[in-house]
Amino acid sequence: MMLVQKYIGQQVLRPFILSLLALTTLALLTQSLQTIDLITKDNQSASTFFYITLLAMPKLIAIIMPISLFLSVLYSLNRIAMDGELIIAKAAGMSTWEICTP
Repeated sequence: MMLVQKYIGQQVLRPFILSLLALTTLALLTQSLQTIDLITKDNQSASTFFYITLLAMPKLIAIIMPISLFLSVLYSLNRIAMDGELIIAKAAGMSTWEICTP
């Protein structure tokens, strides 16, 4: 793996984790509002509510992960292009596909 690809991977990882965390939190809040009726209507305990919410997390993360990756790649490549680092990589002989590969 080339040094430039490691650098770009590190630049994508931080926004990916932050956007995944933010979007997952938002999705869990909306999911929680939908399942809050379980506590009030059926007189269930709070542990049942948290258990159902935890069971919904893998499905939500599977839906959110590609969106988060797309947003983080767009953000990172835009920032790298604005800083002029993309031009330097192309001047060094790297093609666009070599820059974007993991």
